[in-house]
Parts: sequence; C-alpha cells; structure tokens
Amino acid sequence: MRASTPRARAPSRRHAPSSSSPRIARRTRVVRVARATVEDDKASCVVTQVTGDGDALLTQLRVVASTTARAFDAPSTTNTVLDGLVAKIRWSGAAFVLLRATALDADVAPSDANADVFGCVDVTSLPAFGAKASKEKIVANVPLALGLTEQSYFAYLSGMAVEPERRGRGVGRALLRACDEYCGKMRPKPAVIALHVDEDNVRALRLYERYGYVRVNAREVEDTVGKVGQMFARAFTAGTKKKILMYKRVEMIDDDDDDDGDGDA
Repeated sequence: MRASTPRARAPSRRHAPSSSSPRIARRTRVVRVARATVEDDKASCVVTQVTGDGDALLTQLRVVASTTARAFDAPSTTNTVLDGLVAKIRWSGAAFVLLRATALDADVAPSDANADVFGCVDVTSLPAFGAKASKEKIVANVPLALGLTEQSYFAYLSGMAVEPERRGRGVGRALLRACDEYCGKMRPKPAVIALHVDEDNVRALRLYERYGYVRVNAREVEDTVGKVGQMFARAFTAGTKKKILMYKRVEMIDDDDDDDGDGDA
C-alpha cells in the first residue's frame, strides 16, 4: 500500500503570495502596446493589458498565474505558471502582451491590484524566421505550416484561461476580441494570430472557430512544407495530447482610433 503524503491546506486568500515566487528586477518594465481597453457589456467584463514594473508588476502576474491555475483545476501549478510569465517578459520584452479580464465595476479600476481577475490570455509578436525566431519547437514550426515569408511576423496566442464559474458568459470572446485589438496595433504588424489547442478540447475549438480561427489539418501541413511535414507532425504533439494548429488573419488598426481615456492596465 502506497503511503499518502498529507497536503498542506491552501491559504484562505484567493491570490495568496508565495515565498518561492520569482523576483522581477526593478528595471524590468512592461509598457502598453496601445491605449486599448476592451469592454464587453454582455460578458460584464473589461479586458486590459498588464503593465508596470518591479513588485507592482509581480503582484499582477501572481494574480494572473493564480487565475490560470484555477481555470485548469491545478492550483498547485501557480508558481510554475508565474515562472513562465516572468520568463516570457524577460525573453520577449515589449513583444509580449498579457491581457486580463476583470469585472465591470465602477468602484474598482481594472488596474487595481484588488480587481477580481477571472480570465486571461497572452500574445507574443514573433519574427517568422531568423535569429530572433522562437526556439520552442512547436511555435517555431508555425511559419512553415502557414507558408509565411522570411520577412513576416506572426502573433502567437497562449495561456487562454477562464475560471469555470465564468465560462459560457462571453469572457473568452472578450479576450479574443482584445487580442485582435492589440495585434492590430503591433508594429511590425503580424500577418496572422496562431495558436495550438488540445484536440479533445471541443469547447475551445468551437470558440476559436466561431471567432474566425481556421484549423490547419494534416493534409494542409504536408502541402505547405513538403518534406518538413514529418518534422512538424512530431512537433504537433506535446506531452500526451495532440495539438491542433489554428490561425486567423490580422486586420490593421489605425493608432488614431486609440482611446485617451482609461487605457492603462
């Protein structure tokens, strides 16, 4: 009989800090890509970019990491998610945009550390090829699968998470709409937004398809990359689940349409 290890009780605070969390150097700063705040009355939420520096930025990242871990019913992974967010900021800098969904509450600003975060997503602008292209295999093969040119950029979406009690209320739609807004204002402009989703995640697949994302099936991959198809097929599988590549074209958004109001996150 295998001995069971007792679990420590979780702190009562919803976003309790952890002593083992990483630190962010004081000079590390995340700035706004654009003055964009996406409100969705149907979802009763507002989506804003996480910005700031030092401890204030780390506090926001910790809340987002906790939200992500709860959304995947894996609260013990909060620190792992937090490590990943910090690494993305260090590696990608201004090319990395982290968005969070908070309640439409007149008494609490979306940028407030006490705002209730119940959804999040991140998107990173990447060159299709060259020295600064992604080194992560499954991401690095996206330009080949989509037939992007050597000079192209693409946006890679990941970390989409909505807490269970908020699902089916339009929060995911609001997050995807915000991704469109921010990607449309990135410079250089990305040609597409791409993402991977688990093959058995039917609900997510349905959401992305409703929002204009197109699946790249095995035949299309072979036609696009020829002999590289086998290599890409291997990258298609991460862990024990098969991943489906999806993408949509990015529409250019004029900076003159920026809102000078409550754009800070």
